[in-house]
Amino acid sequence: MVARKGRKKKGISFEMSLGGLLGLAMVCFCVLLWMFFLGVWAGQTILLPTAGEEGATVRSEAKITPGKTEAQVAASTVAAPEVNKPPASPPAKSGDAGPSFFSLQVESLTDADQASRAVLNWQARGHKAFLLAPGGEHEPFWRVFVGRFASLTEANSQAAALEKAASVKVYITLLPAAAAPLP
Repeated sequence: MVARKGRKKKGISFEMSLGGLLGLAMVCFCVLLWMFFLGVWAGQTILLPTAGEEGATVRSEAKITPGKTEAQVAASTVAAPEVNKPPASPPAKSGDAGPSFFSLQVESLTDADQASRAVLNWQARGHKAFLLAPGGEHEPFWRVFVGRFASLTEANSQAAALEKAASVKVYITLLPAAAAPLP
């Protein structure tokens, strides 16, 4: 009998010269650079609104007046909504989208009456809430926002506190200054 000495291990090996290694490194560098520029472009496009998006229809904050029930205030708010007008002139530069702010989206509803009641409910809790109307014919949602923050860190801290206190999922959104009423 012949004794077997073990099986040979099959492996894959790549052999590359110094020129091939430098060529591979150059291709990887170009791909990573392209991905970086694509990411910067996508971030600027998504976060900064275009000139057409600045004129979104917005309802202003509803005021709770003493002596009226919440239903009466909601009915008067829905019956005669105050719409924040878009700016009279476009921004000075075509690339300049104007100032913007961060806000917390707390609800998204398809019914305008329910959305107005939700705004009143958030205002009754002591938050500065406002309502953003649907942006187009394919977007049926009325969005309820809370707060107006200059920096993302402020919005993050308030979002964490609001999620903990109200047990609601909060989305931080960057909005153009023309999208909401002034505080």
